[in-house]
This record gives sequence, C-alpha cells and structure tokens, in this order.
Amino acid sequence: MTRRRYARGRLGSTSCGSPLLALIDESRDVRAVNALAYDLAAELERRSGTARWAISLDADRRVVTVEICSDAEIPAAIALLAQVGRDFGVLE
Repeated sequence: MTRRRYARGRLGSTSCGSPLLALIDESRDVRAVNALAYDLAAELERRSGTARWAISLDADRRVVTVEICSDAEIPAAIALLAQVGRDFGVLE
C-alpha cells in the first residue's frame, strides 16, 4: 500500500540558527497538510526525550522548528528533523 504524499519537506534554519522543517503543499488539501504538520510536531516531541529544546509549530506557514538552547544542539536537532521527515515521507 502506498502512502499518499500531501507535502514535501525542506530543511532550513531560522535567522537565529534554529533548525526547521518547512512543508510545501503538493496536494491542495489544506486540512491534510495542516494535520501532517501537527503530526510531525507531535512525533518530534515524542522523540526528543530529555533534550533541552522546544518544538514549535507555525501552522499558518506549515513550519516545524526545533528551538535550541545552545549551538551544540544543532547537529542532533537537524538529525532528528531529517529522520522524522524521512519517516513521514516528506524528505528523501
């Protein structure tokens, strides 16, 4: 069974350097893409464990950001965003 792809993802960073995953709508199904953004944010929260960062979601822009506490957390945050994005089929 193939999973319908509602959006594709793009890794980036905020002006302050916090890693983010932006969703680009490929389906014109706004509700499905918004639901996907919330699901991604929830999964990132679950997988963050004891990390000292916060997951924030801008649903209007469909951007999930890992708000980091120090620059040392950037590699781990990027790796987590990339893994979850791949698991959800929005990143290759």
